[in-house]
Amino acid sequence: MSSTRLLVLGCVRIFQPVHGYEVRRELISWNADQWAHINYGSIYHALNQMTKEGYLEVVDTEPAGGKPARTTYQLTRFGEEEYYRLLRDQAWQAPGLIDPFAVVLSFITDLPQDEAVRVLRHRAQTARAMAENLRAMADTFEVSEIPSDGKPWTVVEQLEMHAGQLAAQAEWAERLVTRYERGNVPAHKRK
Repeated sequence: MSSTRLLVLGCVRIFQPVHGYEVRRELISWNADQWAHINYGSIYHALNQMTKEGYLEVVDTEPAGGKPARTTYQLTRFGEEEYYRLLRDQAWQAPGLIDPFAVVLSFITDLPQDEAVRVLRHRAQTARAMAENLRAMADTFEVSEIPSDGKPWTVVEQLEMHAGQLAAQAEWAERLVTRYERGNVPAHKRK
């Protein structure tokens, strides 16, 4: 939840005063679901919760032509402090190693060798394709030092960072395939 809170506070901070829908639309355009595992439905919950907690304030509520009213938010002084607290807390955390494939890797020797090689090739191809997609996406963004004119330039750097991680993962998987092909892995044991 702290990643969602940080993203929402940061987005409100950039574009304030801002409607909840605009925050959601902006984070979708950043592909935050892919690199921050944000659930877009949780954005409105975060806006409401942080308003109750005093981090955000409602600036205006206007009718939206038969749809639910649009609420406009901005950070409070406490919201600005919370934003920097969350930013610093997450900035100094060590990178996580959570990847469901690590569990697969722990037991990959239980698969026949030819299947293990197919799995690793698939992992490499998928990671490389995802990296290329992220780089292509980064190339399409119009970035700006003034976020209202385009995406903050750091969104492109975020995409490049993830593309680099995926490319490194593809290279690792390809090296392991090569080890398999050269017979440089212990034989798979089956009971």
